[in-house]
Amino acid sequence: MSGSEKKEVRIDVQGLPVKESGPSLAPKKKSAVNRISTQHSLMRMNAVTKATDMNEEEKEDLLSLWLEKHTPGDAPPTNLTWTRKLGDAFAPHQEFQVSTAEGLRLAGLGYRMYKYIQKETQQGRIPIMNPFKKSAAGPRMGVPVGGFGSGTINRGWRGDWGRNYLFQGFPNYNIVDINGFSVSTSLKEDGSDGSGTVMTYGKPDNNKDMAKTWKYNLNGDTSYYQGLYPRAWTTYEEPGSNLSLTCRQMSPVIPGNYKETSFPVGTFVWQVENYGSVPKYVNIMFSFLNGTGDPNDSQGGHFNRHFTRTIEGVGEVEGVALHHQARPNERIQRILKDLGKADAAKAAALKMLKAKDVGEDEDDSLTASTDVTDEDLKKLVLTSGGPADPLVLGIAVLKDSDDMEVSYETNLICNDRKSLGKVWDRFEKSTRLSCTPDISQPTAKGQEVAACIMVRVRVPAQSKRNVTFTLGWDMPIVRFNSGRGYYRRYTKWYGRDGNAVEKLLCDALENDAGLEQQIDEWQCEILGDRNLPDWYKQALFNELYYLAEGGSVWTDGEIGKEDGPTTPNGEPGGRRRRPTDPGFRPPAKESNRMTMVAGADSASPVLGPYMGDISPGLTLNFSRQAQEQRRAGKENPEVDTEQYIESYVKDDEGDLDCDEAYEHLGQFGYLESMEYLMVNTYDVHFYASWALIQNWPLLDLTIQRDFAKSTLYDDYDIVWKTLHSGKRARRKVKYAVPHDLGNPGDDPWYKVNSYNIQEINSWKDLNCKFALQVWRDYQVTKNKKFLFECWEAVEEGLKYVSRFDKDGDGLIENEGFPDQTYDTWSALGASAYSGGLWLAAVSSAAAMCREMNMEGKAQRYDELLKRAKESYHDKLWNGTYFNYDTSDNPQHDSIMADMCCGQWWARACGLDPIDAPECFQSSLSTIHKFNVKKFRNGECGPMNGMRPDGKIDQTCLQSVEVWTGTAYGAAAAMMQEGLLVEGFETAYGIANVTYNTVGYMYQTPEAWDSQCHYRAIGYMRPLAIWGMQYAWKNLVTQEQKEKFGRGELKTFADTEQERQIKVLQQGGGGMGVMARAAQSQLRPVRKDVVAWCVKELKLPDDVAHDYEARLATALGVACVDDLRWLIEEDMDTLEIPTVHKRKIMTWASKNKP
Repeated sequence: MSGSEKKEVRIDVQGLPVKESGPSLAPKKKSAVNRISTQHSLMRMNAVTKATDMNEEEKEDLLSLWLEKHTPGDAPPTNLTWTRKLGDAFAPHQEFQVSTAEGLRLAGLGYRMYKYIQKETQQGRIPIMNPFKKSAAGPRMGVPVGGFGSGTINRGWRGDWGRNYLFQGFPNYNIVDINGFSVSTSLKEDGSDGSGTVMTYGKPDNNKDMAKTWKYNLNGDTSYYQGLYPRAWTTYEEPGSNLSLTCRQMSPVIPGNYKETSFPVGTFVWQVENYGSVPKYVNIMFSFLNGTGDPNDSQGGHFNRHFTRTIEGVGEVEGVALHHQARPNERIQRILKDLGKADAAKAAALKMLKAKDVGEDEDDSLTASTDVTDEDLKKLVLTSGGPADPLVLGIAVLKDSDDMEVSYETNLICNDRKSLGKVWDRFEKSTRLSCTPDISQPTAKGQEVAACIMVRVRVPAQSKRNVTFTLGWDMPIVRFNSGRGYYRRYTKWYGRDGNAVEKLLCDALENDAGLEQQIDEWQCEILGDRNLPDWYKQALFNELYYLAEGGSVWTDGEIGKEDGPTTPNGEPGGRRRRPTDPGFRPPAKESNRMTMVAGADSASPVLGPYMGDISPGLTLNFSRQAQEQRRAGKENPEVDTEQYIESYVKDDEGDLDCDEAYEHLGQFGYLESMEYLMVNTYDVHFYASWALIQNWPLLDLTIQRDFAKSTLYDDYDIVWKTLHSGKRARRKVKYAVPHDLGNPGDDPWYKVNSYNIQEINSWKDLNCKFALQVWRDYQVTKNKKFLFECWEAVEEGLKYVSRFDKDGDGLIENEGFPDQTYDTWSALGASAYSGGLWLAAVSSAAAMCREMNMEGKAQRYDELLKRAKESYHDKLWNGTYFNYDTSDNPQHDSIMADMCCGQWWARACGLDPIDAPECFQSSLSTIHKFNVKKFRNGECGPMNGMRPDGKIDQTCLQSVEVWTGTAYGAAAAMMQEGLLVEGFETAYGIANVTYNTVGYMYQTPEAWDSQCHYRAIGYMRPLAIWGMQYAWKNLVTQEQKEKFGRGELKTFADTEQERQIKVLQQGGGGMGVMARAAQSQLRPVRKDVVAWCVKELKLPDDVAHDYEARLATALGVACVDDLRWLIEEDMDTLEIPTVHKRKIMTWASKNKP
């Protein structure tokens, strides 16, 4: 269909195309409701004071009362939220330390990393990580303010504001002391007897002038914080007697909502309750810095402006807009400084700008043209990032009754003691602030200016009042360090000029109640599930913080491309289009065979002979063309792929095609970590994606489509040195799924694969994970067009990775370097992790083929899968669990906590198990027994690697770590196999460290060591906890849920023991003795008992070759678990050589009844 003929698409309120049939994606309009319950705050306050001491029956009663009586603004019982007294304290966070031995092994990596960071910094880019810089994070974070993709500002649980992520790169951890709320109470109408305090626990360490002029009187023992993202409640039983205040914070993050979820706003509803017998006057002041806590705040040029607006039927809004004079990044400033100087300086400036389009090794050879003018450079600078992008912050309050008095201050110089003192005196001892001037003068260099908005209300005795504030910011452009800029998603409704902060604030105040009702309905469904543990419910919601605060970007078009590309495969100005652009297609293939990387085998040893050439046509059963051919009498119509994708906009079910999704949803990206600056790191998103696909599925589809296009892309001439080995490698190879979509410190979406530590094109997991995610997303959304659009990348990706099957048995092998997500943990030969993912991916490909009516290909995938499964079992199964790999290394039989990842996804995606279910039940039970319970008794999560003797696998840095996200994944796998007790016990250790013992809340790290010292604070992968929720909702039976909720379920090991005892009791003779010994828990069984059992049993001569074989025969036939226990727990007593263990276990498993 040509552009002129393209069907007009109607847009709904979220900026998405309206489907021709079916309901709109827009949320239903909610009628206005009371902002705060007028009946039940006492119930909530009672919960705050009692929750930690309540028994299960009391908690159940409180939950029932809350579910029945609460209104959307009321906080849930504290056992369902992350709750702390403001006076509580956590020890400072400690980063992990590399051991001496590991440090020696990684010395080369450390040196090359240092040189890489130095070079990136010199060239004006930001490195993907900087392990030499200590993080300023600490146990002070709370629920962040702001939606997805527009930046966030974190309000800590003690009331301080200590992290903002408004700009791309590393987050800003500077605490801004002026930001926050203050409260003053008085009995006199003129306020002269007022007593005030900043509602932040503890005096500021940075602003000494504030510490001396403002009062910090909170004792913290009677004030509580409750967090349940995207909401938080702080309850103050101070200041003043017979007075209680609650501040409820909310950001408009709503599942299935693609409009308000992107808005850069948050509301704060203050509820003031007077339990006394006389009325009280209360002043509440919201103060905020015109800035972000970085050095630019004092560089001058900032000013504040007072405004008022009226919302019909709601009230009057009064606030202050804080106009911030942003400056271009340091790189652009240096270029501007060089303008007008010598030709050599201009040449250097031009070289810096050009460097953004080349690789790190190529830019050294660039030279500048001798006829470059200042105007040329200025034009290049302006189109590449500056001089500056707009930023306007704003604070406001809703005046919804005539007796509310609102006042403001626009010119609070917060680094001037005199100015601070004047404002505090007015606030504490009078009825209003100065209200002058309406517009402050731009600040001089060295000044830091803030604004305040204050409300004064009279609260009669035995009554309550509500006051609603809001915070927002209009920062319409997200700018990466390359200079390339994008409009943020929210600008679709608020414009791109940076003058919308007033409307943002007003809309937030007007729609607060309706949006909160939607959040409340979403959360109540899970909070009200009485079969789920309380700690799990609060962790489930709180981990969603990362989708907003993890450096997320949600775009609505690229600057300079508003009118679209001018050529079929080009950009305005003749620039090449990026691989993730809407409508981008790679150049036509020269042949139907896969292009191989230099040095690789010339043909796939697995998929080549089985899959054949790529067919130019696909057999489909769901397109309009196919339906027309069926009506003409053709049962299996053939549809050309190119004709198909060009022929229509929507299928009969209203599904969107790729280009339309891009046009209306933009692109979504978030960082691997606040310390690892890579957008949509794919091996990690594999785990985290469970949160998106269940709550914002269309966002996950956009990510998968980006990777599908990037996988088919091969137009990089960049060769660089990998930091781990120092070897040279290509940055991106065709058909290799990229590791990430770029670095915000450089040029994401245009330069994918910013990860340069390992040779990423040889990783074994990425292509498999892509196939699985595409199939999973289709299973959830049933979007057939999406499945078709991604199929070529899936098929070619599996062909690409099949080259790593070196022996032709259908199973891929690892190559002895870290070639999967565990990027310091090597595997050699077949491995439980990569091999399991491969099996699940091949199975998903067969399922996709059948869904698209390609039965021939599906059968060929089935044949491959059958051979690969046999090899996987024969090579890796040891009778109890799957070995780490098939190498000769001493650690080949280590117990890997993530060994069942492939089976987890196969089950979750509705595919057949990749091996016998009992093998995975045994493996997962072993993980629970060793990795979970034998490491700090399960209180800290599962250790990545454990040895069969119960010791930690010391192979490398990552084998001695606990990984938060993979732990949640292992827990989900356990739940799907019926091991609910083990699953929740596995996950509990992660939640326990995160929220209870160490205080990693709202910044859950990638990993911690045996001392719970963290690595990579603020990480994407813990969102995998939503994989547990998917399993609970879709793969756990109602009977299992209820039994688990009542505490009636047992572990797999206990259940198996009871079964074995029953078998032994039925056997009589010596077996009866063994059964009685096990039943009475007489362990360890002594050597004489075992010897007696062996002697009394009649054994076939052909299997009784030695003592170990006789033991295996005697116990393996009837009681495999007892044999396992004897070998694991009583090895020395029984004198069983370790070298015979695998043989015995294999024999026993084959003879299991």
